Amino acid sequence: MFLGYVDQIERVDNMFYIVFDVVSEHQLKKLLEDPVSAKQINLSDAYSTFCLMLKVHKWSDVPALQREIEIDRWYKIEINDSESNLVNAIRYDDMNSNNGVDVNVQIYFLDKRVNSTKNIYHLFSLNDFPKSNENELTNLLTQNRFASKTFLAVYNVGQGNCSAVCNSLNSSPIVYYDFGGGCYSNAHTYPSGQQYCFTNNPPIVLSHWDNDHWSSANHLRSPWAKNYPWIVPDQPLNATQLKFASELAFLGNLYIWPRISTLKLIRTGYGAFFYCDGTSKNDSGLGFLYSSEQEDIRALLPGDAAYKYINSRFKNDLSSIVASHHGGNRRLDPPPFARSTQSNTNIVYPYGLHNSYGHPGVLRFGEHVHFGWNKDIHTYKGHVGLGISSLPPIGCSTNYCDLRIVQI
Repeated sequence: MFLGYVDQIERVDNMFYIVFDVVSEHQLKKLLEDPVSAKQINLSDAYSTFCLMLKVHKWSDVPALQREIEIDRWYKIEINDSESNLVNAIRYDDMNSNNGVDVNVQIYFLDKRVNSTKNIYHLFSLNDFPKSNENELTNLLTQNRFASKTFLAVYNVGQGNCSAVCNSLNSSPIVYYDFGGGCYSNAHTYPSGQQYCFTNNPPIVLSHWDNDHWSSANHLRSPWAKNYPWIVPDQPLNATQLKFASELAFLGNLYIWPRISTLKLIRTGYGAFFYCDGTSKNDSGLGFLYSSEQEDIRALLPGDAAYKYINSRFKNDLSSIVASHHGGNRRLDPPPFARSTQSNTNIVYPYGLHNSYGHPGVLRFGEHVHFGWNKDIHTYKGHVGLGISSLPPIGCSTNYCDLRIVQI
């Protein structure tokens, strides 16, 4: 038997795409007996995980399932290829490959009131890891993070998110916001040969724990990303994410931004990082407002958070925006209005061409246009620069990285 955490539920036309992160129940036996002690060791090799994607027209297509599957919840999963009456799924064993195999699965609910289930939720969390304080986080985001002139880069990483505040003199990142990319069913969207720049020892701020927002750190071409500080939101984790968090902690690079009322915002010389106000993993992470008075730019980067869960003070007078959740359709979530005094208002859609979720959604695209966002930029066409009037130089001439800006 296996344990599966629901990472994502996407509706595309009349189909539901349900994504589980899955781990063997047997491999977790000792860890579940003492979840607190488990956090004191490096778990990167303690167990193996894989991804399951189900495609169903309705919940009744999943045998024995009495109610809707919920996101951010654990289930018990049985894989039995000899049974034909089970629901079909695709199994992906490698985060960096979209080569999947068909399997038949059965899904069972886990009762949260039972102690054994409580231990699962406790183990797969950031509980028992030390939390950072305001001074520690502020120093990481501001100390030696100065440049006479900066711009905002939104990189082409396929179906994922990766942005950075960059020094305009050489395009080197001084802070990354997300470090993800196309993975599992969308691994084919990840640009080949992608390499990153760490000249300025940049910290990495994680918007939320979805795999496609940090997965580039597990890519063969950027393993050294784990050697830099990661500022992360305090959220529930799946099994793959706990392995990654544990490895960062073992390296001394896990900085957890605690979810407390007195620390919802950190201001910097290049903008502000803040907690979003929702409850799901997508909606309760860290957002970013990039601002530069010198270039008269205010750009909102919401990660995957719905716009309605972002405080109104970060949605005023925006000249640019990176579309929430890769531009996927969302009901009852109007975007912020674009700055009315500006002729070109940029909206960047961060997604990979031919992705499995059909992003960006046609309805969402039209909604952004209705709210005044009249210049759409698509990351699959190349790296994007905001807050600059001409293409910036790149210090290494792409000898050591592949971050040349080609769209403004």
